[in-house]
Order: sequence, then structure tokens, then C-alpha cells
Amino acid sequence: MTDLSNVTPVDAEDISEWDMTADVVVAGYGIAGVSAAIEAANGGARVLVLERTSGWGGAASLAGGFIYLGGGTALQKALGFDDSADNMARFLEAAVGPGADKAKIKDYCDGSVAHYDWLVSCGVPFREAFWGEPGWEPPHDEGPCTRAAKTRRRSTRSHSPRHAGTFHKWRTSALGRRVAATC
Repeated sequence: MTDLSNVTPVDAEDISEWDMTADVVVAGYGIAGVSAAIEAANGGARVLVLERTSGWGGAASLAGGFIYLGGGTALQKALGFDDSADNMARFLEAAVGPGADKAKIKDYCDGSVAHYDWLVSCGVPFREAFWGEPGWEPPHDEGPCTRAAKTRRRSTRSHSPRHAGTFHKWRTSALGRRVAATC
């Protein structure tokens, strides 16, 4: 952790000159920050991304690179899986259990195909291969893998981008290049 004992806050009106200016400042360089930076830059904004760690961060970096997508993504269809946003929402509500925020789940599921399409448009590659063995993570870069939740039903929604190792590598190579090109 950074030693903050010698840091003193300063009121904005006491600052006479700024080192940088931006239309949009993104705090955090995880998947949400990367996405916000790309979209703001695509909209014509000058973007400044701030990250407190020495590299990429966020909760997604701890997820093994999987992105929970469904509802009928192009990859699911290419591999012969029939899915819908409603089916995805029912599965998530059952998996999360009592207290699930059904409105948030519905919004996420309704946008899931668009999320997948956006990642692909940013250069994130997905391999058309299915990992059907039991377990949580395929050992390679197969696209969707199968998982069982509390419903005991199988889900083919854990999309794993094609990678040569870790989540950081695919994110750096695809979304990182996109941020560097647009911000």
C-alpha cells in the first residue's frame, strides 16, 4: 500500500494550474473502467484513466478470465446452444437464491448479447470450442464451458476469451490496445 502520511489534501480553488485536463476521468482500470474509457473516447471525449495499482485491476482480474454471458450470443449459437435472456435470468435468480435483485439480473441478461458483441467489436477473440467436462474452468481457451448451479442444470454461459495464459494477457492485448488507440 502507498504511504499517504505525507499527502495533504488541497482545495480545488487553491490550485492555479493543472498538469492534465480531460472531459472524462475514469477511476479504476478494471473491466468497467476499460469499458467506460473506450465508450467515452468513442463519443469524442478526452479521457484520463487513473489506477491505483501498478497494472490492470478490478474484480474481473480475479475471475480466471471468464465473462458470464448468455441469452443467445453468437458463440452459443455457433456451438449449437439455444439460450434466451429470460432463460438466463431464471437460471441466475435460482443460482443467487433469495434476495436476488431481479431487476438488475433482468437488465444484465437483456443486455448480455450486446455485451458479447461489444467485446468482439473491441477485438476480444472467442474460440468456437466448447468445454463440456464437469468443473469450473477449462484448462485451455475453449469458449463457453459448462457449469452446474444450485438448480442442478447445466449452463453454457461462462465465456472465456481466447488467451495465451491469463485474463490480464487477453485484456491487455485486446481491450488494452483499444484504450491506447482511442484515449
